[in-house]
Amino acid sequence: MTHSANDIVAAIDIGTNSTNLRIVSRVTGIVDSRVTVTRLGQDVDHNRSLSEEAMQRVLSCLADYRQVLDTYGSYSLRVVASSACRDASNREEFFTRAGNTIGVQPELLSGQDEGRLAYQGCVSNLVLDPVGHLIVDIGGGSTEIMLGTTQLDIARSIDVGAVRITERHLRRDPPAPEELLNAIGEVQDLFEDLLREFPDMARAPQIIGTAGTIVTVAAVEIGQQVFDPAGLHAFRLTRSA
Repeated sequence: MTHSANDIVAAIDIGTNSTNLRIVSRVTGIVDSRVTVTRLGQDVDHNRSLSEEAMQRVLSCLADYRQVLDTYGSYSLRVVASSACRDASNREEFFTRAGNTIGVQPELLSGQDEGRLAYQGCVSNLVLDPVGHLIVDIGGGSTEIMLGTTQLDIARSIDVGAVRITERHLRRDPPAPEELLNAIGEVQDLFEDLLREFPDMARAPQIIGTAGTIVTVAAVEIGQQVFDPAGLHAFRLTRSA
């Protein structure tokens, strides 16, 4: 199918653990969606800077994504970066190199920005309980928690994510029991602080999880052998999962 000059819009999300591409036609909807594990945030929690190795992984991914995008001719592109780049002292160097590779300078999202965008994505794809809903976006470096009713009421970001917690606590594979206890304890402490500040979060009748960690848990519960996002969308997790 051919596309008009203003038909294609695309977004690239440079995250702590993965770099994601979504290409959408204004006419037909999603035409391509890709996820590449690039681990830009490797050791950022400890070093507070992006390593050359990690930057090269992302730059190589962006070069591949640009080839994909260029097959559509003219397109509108937005590139964003999140937790790892918020923490990194050398993010401006990386942004310059990334912009030269993909053709668009990345913009740095605050934790509040991440929460707002995640909320908008869920609102556009799911039926939300107007009495109250809690949306949890677990990323590689941070977790965003949004409480809404008929609109977004509260959005908060905390510095706990899959990569960050793994690097801090999980040294072995499989993790030792004491490593798991330490990891769980840190997460519980952060969430207890949040719930003390915003007790309504604990009373939301609907909880929605988004991003890679939740999706992985759902894939394990379903027993997916080949990753299929469409088969996971709106899946209801059990408490045991």
